[in-house]
Amino acid sequence: MHWKIKALIQKGIALLPESLSYEVYYWIQRHFGNLKRVNPVSRLNAGIEIWKRAKSNGYDPDNKSFFEVGTGRIPLVPIAFWLMGANKTVTVDLNPYLEEELVRESMKYICDNFAEIEQLFGPLLVRDRFKSLLQLTSEGDFSVPGLMQLCHIDYIAPGDAA
Repeated sequence: MHWKIKALIQKGIALLPESLSYEVYYWIQRHFGNLKRVNPVSRLNAGIEIWKRAKSNGYDPDNKSFFEVGTGRIPLVPIAFWLMGANKTVTVDLNPYLEEELVRESMKYICDNFAEIEQLFGPLLVRDRFKSLLQLTSEGDFSVPGLMQLCHIDYIAPGDAA
């Protein structure tokens, strides 16, 4: 989409009351934007790259706590950190964009494509944690709070990281 059209749409949505603007923006993204199909691989890969850069700079991220700004709709980077051995991630977003529907779809993708995800992480993957994630996701009583608890993610939204 041309950036000027996108900017006009976003400006128009911003004029709506806050609670309605979140719903309208999500609906537009879900039907016309990059949320039509959920594929968590790129965001998981972003977490992996951050982890690798930390290691290449002499920092051992294993069993450490992380702080993420701008969680977005799915906490995939904190999940990636946990799958590689992070102790905890505190993630903050100005807007409460987290969407259970997208989290569920992402976790389903991970379960349905577990071999691809294992290959993506390679030797960085903590296999017991991955097994726990797959088990939680495949259970009938999956919940986002349960996922956050399992992966030691503290989600703060709305929140100002400043």
